[in-house]
Amino acid sequence: MKKDKSGKPAPSEPDRQDEQDGYDGTDDTLRTDSVDKNESRNEPARPQKERDLSNRPDGYKTMGVSGESIEHPSDLTKVPGRIIERRMVRVLKSVALEKDSIVNCDETWCKVRKYDHYKKCYIWVLVNKAQKKSAQFKDTVHQVCMSHAKNKFVKASNQGGEPTAERFSNILKEFFMRERKCDEAGLTPEERLRERQSLETKELLIELRSLLDSEQSKDSEFRSQYYTEALNYLNRFWKEIFAYLDDGELPIDNNLAERTIRKLTTQRNNSLHYGSDAGAEMAATYHSVIGTVKLHGSSVWNFIGTFFKNIFNGCRDYVNMVPDKITLAIGQC
Repeated sequence: MKKDKSGKPAPSEPDRQDEQDGYDGTDDTLRTDSVDKNESRNEPARPQKERDLSNRPDGYKTMGVSGESIEHPSDLTKVPGRIIERRMVRVLKSVALEKDSIVNCDETWCKVRKYDHYKKCYIWVLVNKAQKKSAQFKDTVHQVCMSHAKNKFVKASNQGGEPTAERFSNILKEFFMRERKCDEAGLTPEERLRERQSLETKELLIELRSLLDSEQSKDSEFRSQYYTEALNYLNRFWKEIFAYLDDGELPIDNNLAERTIRKLTTQRNNSLHYGSDAGAEMAATYHSVIGTVKLHGSSVWNFIGTFFKNIFNGCRDYVNMVPDKITLAIGQC
């Protein structure tokens, strides 16, 4: 036990670790006993290095330091660079989620810096090529990409060494071949629906279901992990994978969204991380604009130039400033 000069027991030193463990984020639990309040007072003032302003004009010497500081609050929705983030993306999202829409969704991860560490976050993409759309998710049809199911069986065949997995992938390829023939023939949604409801399609579906039930009834002890995952995936999402057979407008896969989000994954591989949440949001904003313009087959530079030209001219008709309608935008203050 430590003692002072008089021989009495010295008071115990405060434990900083104990203060940190007891702090729950509120002022009531904030203790600063371990901090020497006189420590900073005893430190000598550091001499400030004078700046050489001999070659600067007289006005520069007092610029920003004379008089009282004045804060100029700004509306971020009126800053030209922020208009795309705060206004335009909101319009694009409402268009992508309008009533009776067919929305393709996908996501990818990214790293965002949080103080002295990095967090794994996700960026989502919504792609809609329909004329009618909605933000309400009631009475929606959940569809799962058939390409994912087929790729799992291809992986089980190539890496898992499962010969029966190739039969699954071949049957699923038949569905894609039938869709390709419909695309080449230029069928309307009504004609495509009749083709999807044809006897040949139903025979493929029955053959695939019978094979799936037969494989799942077998002992899974000697089955590879890839093959088990593929079988469970097909069985779990059977209804969602083949939901496209009941609607002539639904696509067979989710490749549209996956091709759109590929630019984000390429950027992620070429950069270390985002510096903040705001940086990640701004990147997602410009990727939204660029991806939308490309889907309409237009020039990104022409769109951005025309967009900001209209903004500086006082146009605020954001609904008609989307890529396919920007020429219809009218000046509105």
